[in-house]
Amino acid sequence: VARQRLERALALAGRHQYLRLQSVVLITRAHLDWFTGAWGGLAERAAALASPEDILPLARLEALLVTGLLEAAAGARAQAAEHLDSVLSGQRRSGVLADSMEAAAALSRLALADGCVSEALEVTGEPADIVARKGTWVWATDLGPARVAALASAGRIGEARKLPVSFARGLGGRDAPGPRAGMATC
Repeated sequence: VARQRLERALALAGRHQYLRLQSVVLITRAHLDWFTGAWGGLAERAAALASPEDILPLARLEALLVTGLLEAAAGARAQAAEHLDSVLSGQRRSGVLADSMEAAAALSRLALADGCVSEALEVTGEPADIVARKGTWVWATDLGPARVAALASAGRIGEARKLPVSFARGLGGRDAPGPRAGMATC
């Protein structure tokens, strides 16, 4: 459904020569390809989408996020961390809190893979506090499992056990498959 809607949006943006929207749709489609495992040629597309100067800064950050996620999956941890840190910094500067959750989660996973538990706790701390304070648990799809892993790695088992309970309560009866999967992963 998402892919069909993105294709429709791309066609409309092309027909009306709305180039900025066209770029946003292409980047969103690349992000969808990341989520669905359609990775053939994705690294090149994401890198190309992250470079033009005429696209919206937040859209460029999303393309860079996909690039960083792919680098992490490929084992290029230093490159991935550099790109993901740039994404997280840019998103924080822009005040787009919801977008920062995925980058923070990915950075946390990289930190834990390197044995840097305090770094994993630090990078997930503020975003987890924002989610809890605002009650926006749908934002915790990636962040929740990363935060639980960081807390457990630090021996903070009580906090690690409480987070999924709060996550479940915060989702309530919402039809939200992604966040529900994140909660179950916690």
